[in-house]
Amino acid sequence: MGVRHEEAGAFAAGAQAQLTAGSARPWHPRMQLENVDLNLLKALEILLDERHLGRAAARSHLSQSAMSATLTRLRATFDDELLVRTAHGYELTLRARTVRHELALLMPRLRTLVRGDEFVPESSTDVVRIHCTDYMTRVLGAVLLGHVFGQAPAVSGSGRRTRSSRTPRRSRSP
Repeated sequence: MGVRHEEAGAFAAGAQAQLTAGSARPWHPRMQLENVDLNLLKALEILLDERHLGRAAARSHLSQSAMSATLTRLRATFDDELLVRTAHGYELTLRARTVRHELALLMPRLRTLVRGDEFVPESSTDVVRIHCTDYMTRVLGAVLLGHVFGQAPAVSGSGRRTRSSRTPRRSRSP
């Protein structure tokens, strides 16, 4: 299962283009997004923040050996040591400092993308619609509306009276 001549030439041309464009590292197929395990980004964020395998493992709910294996995978992915042991603990490499800055911008956006818009009661202008029986309105109405409007003062509300399933319908007299 050999590499065709055209593919090898394209690979070499891509690597050369990266080098001549001023990149410190040659292009490598592993550096394509399709070849990166995006699940590692959260662990990387924690590792670069903690600069300590044990603390990063604890924050990630992983064993220290699992976090060490994750760091090994991250080093291969980024083709960089990322964290270097010194006499004073781990220090970030130049590449790790750059990645940390980019992750600080990227991760909140990814969390919002996955989680969706966050509900902030204080600034919400949504409409609250409550449908309940007269009895429920008397029992819970003031407390419920007080809580809703106390937490979200800019919301508006509307209500609708519904018939209880236990309340018999009144028959109309002829």
